[in-house]
Amino acid sequence: KTGKIEDINQGLYYGTKLQLYLYSLAIKDKTLVGLYYYDVEDEFFKGDTKKGVFFKGKSLDLIDAVYRQDGNLQVCGSSDFIPIKQDGRIKKQVQLNGLSSQETIKACVDYALIMCENALDQMQKGSIIPSPIEGACEYCKFKSMCQIQEEHIREKTEIKDEKLFDRVINKTKEGGAEDGDN
Repeated sequence: KTGKIEDINQGLYYGTKLQLYLYSLAIKDKTLVGLYYYDVEDEFFKGDTKKGVFFKGKSLDLIDAVYRQDGNLQVCGSSDFIPIKQDGRIKKQVQLNGLSSQETIKACVDYALIMCENALDQMQKGSIIPSPIEGACEYCKFKSMCQIQEEHIREKTEIKDEKLFDRVINKTKEGGAEDGDN
């Protein structure tokens, strides 16, 4: 998925980055091994210097699948385009940082689906009230059309990834997102 790269974990939680997770629902009878955003305006090389991670997202914690995504990871210990690093080898076991469990990835996909179902439910009830995250309207070309009310702007608070995933996993088990998350 191309687009501006920001904190995709917070974007999922606040409903501003759902599309990538929803696209993954098209994969049937296969194991989802990665979901990534790629900033199309990013430059891989700036002058003679390599810029670092190209993609932002999640990689499943299956070492073989990760190695198939980037052969340099196994050889060099780092990837030129996925956010994974190899810490080292301890008794022929490789330790990779930046991977997500299948449960976490599934919970993220389920959460995105729940967010969309909640939004659809609200629209079917006739409730179409824009409620953007603070700062989202600054560059919007259509802000004069929606006539946003100040009280409907949602405050975005920083949340650590561990706590965020606890909330996402709990909400998917309960079958719904928080009222303020639509």
